[in-house]
Amino acid sequence: MPALMIMLARWVPPHERSFQGALVFGGAQIGNIFGSFMSGFLLADGRDWAYVFYFFGGFGLIWFTLWSLLCYSTPNTHPFITKRELNYLNANVTTAENKAAKDPVPWKAILRSWPVWALVCAAVGHDWGYYTMVTDLPKYSHDVLKYDIKTTGSLTALPYAAMWISSFIFGFVCDVCIKKGWHTIKTGRIIHTTIAATGPAICIILASYAGCDRNAAMAYFVLSMALMGGFYSGMKVNALDLAPNYAGTLTSLVNTTSTFAGIATPFLTGLLTPHSTLSEWRVAFWVCFAVLVSTNVVYCIWADGEQQWWDDVRQYGYPPGWKHGPLIVETNPEGPVTVNLNDKKGDDAY
Repeated sequence: MPALMIMLARWVPPHERSFQGALVFGGAQIGNIFGSFMSGFLLADGRDWAYVFYFFGGFGLIWFTLWSLLCYSTPNTHPFITKRELNYLNANVTTAENKAAKDPVPWKAILRSWPVWALVCAAVGHDWGYYTMVTDLPKYSHDVLKYDIKTTGSLTALPYAAMWISSFIFGFVCDVCIKKGWHTIKTGRIIHTTIAATGPAICIILASYAGCDRNAAMAYFVLSMALMGGFYSGMKVNALDLAPNYAGTLTSLVNTTSTFAGIATPFLTGLLTPHSTLSEWRVAFWVCFAVLVSTNVVYCIWADGEQQWWDDVRQYGYPPGWKHGPLIVETNPEGPVTVNLNDKKGDDAY
C-alpha cells in the first residue's frame, strides 16, 4: 500500500485522484472475486490443491514482469511518455524539490497533525466495518439466515462486486465535482467518507432488524458494501492530499493503526455472539454502527484536503509558535547547516 501511494503521488494530479485511486485499490475486490472463483474452478473434479498455488504463483511472476517493464517511478524517468503528457503532469502533480527526497520523515509534525489523526480515525472505522463484513458475513449467513455452505460462498462474492462497481462511480463523480468547482477536495473527501461510513452503518442495522427475511437482509449487506465503495474516493486517497511527498509513510501509519481494528473485530464479535442468535448479532452490529459513525464525526471535524506545511517546509515554512525544533537540514559545500527557526523569509518563520 505505501508503494502504491508513492506511485499515485508521483503520477496522478489532485483532481484525478478519486477515480485513479478507485481504479488501483479497487483491484483488491477483483482479487477477492477472481481468487475465489479460480480456486473453485481449479479444484473442481478432485484436482490437486497444488494447482491453485501454481496458478497464483505464476500469476504473480507475470505481474512482476509487466511491472518491471512498464512502470517507472516518476514521469520524468519514463522513456516513452509524450512531451504533452509530461508537461501536463509536471504542471499539475504536487511534489517538492528533489533535494527534499533526502529529508528525514517529519514525525514530530506528523504526530501533531489533526488531519492525520482524523484520517487514522476514519481508517479505523472503515476497517472495523469492512472486516465485520468480510469475516462475519459468511458466519451470519450460515448461522442466522440459514443459507447452506455452497450458497453462502456464492453470496459472499456479491458485496465485493458491488463495492468494486460503486467505487468507480463514486470516484468519477468526486473528480467531476472537483474539476467543475462544485466543491473543494476537502469537501469531496468528507462527503464520500461519510457515505462510506454512515451508509453501511445504517444498512447493517436494517439487516439485523430484517429478521428471518433472508433476501432483505442480504440486500442490505450488498448495499452496505456498495456504499462502502465511496471509501476509495474519500479518506483512502486523502494521504495524497495531505502529504504527496510522504504519502508512503503516512499510509504506513494509517494502515498499521487501522489494521488493529481488523484484529479486534472478529474477536469482539465472537464474544458478543457465543450462541449466534439474532439478538446477539444485533448487539454486534450496533457496536459496528457506533464505531463507524463516531470515527466519521471525528473525520468530518478535522479532515483537510490541502498539502500540509510539514510535507514541504521549504515552500510553506513553519507555522507560528512552532517550538519543536527544525524538520529539515540544509546542506552546503562546507557541511550540513541546521535551519534556524528564528530566521524569516517573507511572512514564513524558519
